[in-house]
Amino acid sequence: MGRKEYLESMGVRAARRAFFSYTTEPEGSYSIHRVFIRFLEVNRMDMGQAEKPKAAAFLTDYILLRIYVAKYVLAGYAETYAPLLDLFRGFEKVEKKFSLFMERETAPGHGAERKFLPPDLRRRYDERGMRKTIELFDSISRRYEEREDTPERVMKCIVDECLSTIAIRNEISLSAPSFWFFTREMNGYIRYLNRFYSGLIPPAIHERIKAPMMEEETRSDADEESGGFNYERAAYIIFAIAGVICALIAAGSR
Repeated sequence: MGRKEYLESMGVRAARRAFFSYTTEPEGSYSIHRVFIRFLEVNRMDMGQAEKPKAAAFLTDYILLRIYVAKYVLAGYAETYAPLLDLFRGFEKVEKKFSLFMERETAPGHGAERKFLPPDLRRRYDERGMRKTIELFDSISRRYEEREDTPERVMKCIVDECLSTIAIRNEISLSAPSFWFFTREMNGYIRYLNRFYSGLIPPAIHERIKAPMMEEETRSDADEESGGFNYERAAYIIFAIAGVICALIAAGSR
């Protein structure tokens, strides 16, 4: 395998790692779906049977958002170390056949299970559907790149806005703790990506790289009591406590 082929395979690998949780120990060892189910159980959250397909669609959009963020972070490294551009070919392969990628990665023994897939997976994520979703993420990214001054702030605003947008798209109302759960998981994935990409470049180049990281949330004692989310910041979130994504508890318990 040549260098280009190897780096392309690393792009696919980074996309596959979007299925895992980065807030549990050992990091990156458990499915994000199963960790979220556990989060819901601990917080005694539930949702009606009719909401399950919407929740499955939201979680699939969330995986696609993670892959989009992985490319966004990669761009910061590739500006300084051009060989990393070959990783984009791996991401392109994944996006080109995203529905098949989801089916394969949710097969037994992989990142999640097929019960977490939306029923209209192939139609929803065909070429046209993928293009529209990525264009939506791009438009949000451009807006915050123009408004914000630091890469960290840009990344945080992109993730927050995209999470709210895919919740609206799937007719899901995110509670404040659930919103915090997904942003915290995304931040963990970004930390993983920075380590992963850094391992692919010569050490001497590291100092010149300015890859975007999300801003860390400051957590007080009140945050811990509220499940890790400061409710005084809830006004910043489009979705205040209107409902919870719990569609997968019943599915995961079968």
